[in-house]
Amino acid sequence: KKMKKLDHMLSWADLRGMRLNGMVLGSKEALRIVASKAPHERAEWLRYDIPHSSGTKHAELLATILQACPNIRRLEPISCMYESWVPIVSAHCPLLQHLELSSFGTSISDADFLTLCRSCPQIEYLNLGYYIGLSDEGLLAGLAMLAKLHQLIYFPGVPLDNSVFSAIGRLCPRLSTFNTFSSQPHS
Repeated sequence: KKMKKLDHMLSWADLRGMRLNGMVLGSKEALRIVASKAPHERAEWLRYDIPHSSGTKHAELLATILQACPNIRRLEPISCMYESWVPIVSAHCPLLQHLELSSFGTSISDADFLTLCRSCPQIEYLNLGYYIGLSDEGLLAGLAMLAKLHQLIYFPGVPLDNSVFSAIGRLCPRLSTFNTFSSQPHS
C-alpha cells in the first residue's frame, strides 16, 4: 500500500526538491519507484535521511537518486553518512552550491575533502559541522578550490591556529560568514 501511494505521488509531482526518509525508502521497490519517477533535471535540492544501518543499500540509493537528478545544487544528508559518500557525491553533483554536513560527527580525510572540492567547485555554502580527521593543510587545500565560497561553518576538534584563519581569508576572498568553535582550549 505504501508503494502504491509513493508511486502515485511521484507520478504527478513537479518537484524542485525532495526530502527522502528511511521510513519510506526501506525497500528495493521504493528505490525503483523513486529512481524511475524522480524529478530528474527539475530537482535542485535533496534532503536525505537514511540511517547508517542501511549499509550498501544506502550507497546504492544515494547513487541512484543523484544519477536521476543531475542538477542537484543543494544537498543536506541528515544523520546518514558513511565512509563512501564522497565518491558518490563527487561523481554526481558537479553543480552543487550548498552542502550541509552538520548533523553528524563523522570523519573526512584530506584526500576525500580534496576530491569533493575538486569535483564540486561551485560550492558557495559549506557546513562541515563537527568533522574530525581533516587537517588544517587539507582544509586549506580544499578551500583553495572553492573560489565562490561565501559561507563556511566548521567546528574542528582542536582550535584553529591564527595562521589558518589568515590563510582562509586569503583563499576565500568572497567569504562573508565563517563560524567556528572548538570544544578544546587553544594551547
